[in-house]
Parts: sequence; structure tokens; C-alpha cells
Amino acid sequence: MRVWIAAVLLTALAATPALAQGTKPAQPAPPPQQKPAQQKPAEQKPAAPVTMAGSPIAGVAFAEKPFPLRDDGTYAAFMAPVASELGRTCGRLESYGWEFTGLDEAAAQARADRIFQTTMGAFKAGGYAITEVTTKVAEQGLAAYTADTDKKKILLFWAPVTDAVMLLLCETGAK
Repeated sequence: MRVWIAAVLLTALAATPALAQGTKPAQPAPPPQQKPAQQKPAEQKPAAPVTMAGSPIAGVAFAEKPFPLRDDGTYAAFMAPVASELGRTCGRLESYGWEFTGLDEAAAQARADRIFQTTMGAFKAGGYAITEVTTKVAEQGLAAYTADTDKKKILLFWAPVTDAVMLLLCETGAK
């Protein structure tokens, strides 16, 4: 108990300013410096998937923004013979996909129809004349179209896939 009392007294004396003659009162101790707050690394939120507002090649906007699809050469190899059947060659290519995960079949079909209609409507509003074309590939239940203006000739190819729809398009020129 004496140790505890002695510790309290020493603490009190140290905190009391000295009042003896010829001594200056003790200056208050500067506040202890606080360590800078440890900055927590910002939690990385998963990046939002990149979508496209429109087609740079065609200059039309998409009502529902699709995901751009990376072409490893497969889409270009697929589009080349379709263009060739039409007496055209494919130049620059764009490929897009709209996902329908979590929808039942009827809702997915309704969404695919809406995407098709609004996208084709955007081409028409952009001054493109749309023509459905028959090709060997199109005979397999897939839809191919040309979208032409005086300055641009584009080949569109719509492909429904499980839980999604794809649009491949390329800028075409004469063969």
C-alpha cells in the first residue's frame, strides 16, 4: 500500500508547479505527439464491367449498353466468308454481347427482341438502310444484315447464344 501511495504522491508532485523562490513555475508538458493515423489501404471495389455506349464504326448509340467482346481472330474469321458471299470484304470489326443471366426463357427472349429492335432502330435513325441478307451462315438460324449509307457499308450479324445475344459488325468494302 505504501508503494501505491508513494507513486500517487510522486505523480502529484510532478504535476504541481514549483513555487519555491527563484524558480519558475513548471511549464506544462507539450501534449504527447500522436502517431499519424495508419492509413488503411483503400478497399478495392471490383471494377464495374466495361460497357459501350455505341458503335464507333457505325456512329450509333445503343439503348442498352453491351459488353465489348475481345476478338482473338475467331469473329473476323467467321465474318470474312459471310462478307465474301455478299461480294464484300470486312475491314474493322466490332463485337458486342448482352447478357441475360437470371432470366427465365420468356424474359430473356423479350429482352433479346428489345435489344435487337432498339439497336436496329438506332441504325435506321442514323440514316442506314437495313437489308436482311441470306447467306449460308444465315440459313443456320442466324441473322445477317447490311446497313448502308452513302459513306459507310456495314455488315451486321446477330447470334443468339445461351443467356446472351451477340452482335458482330464490320465495316465493309467492295470485294
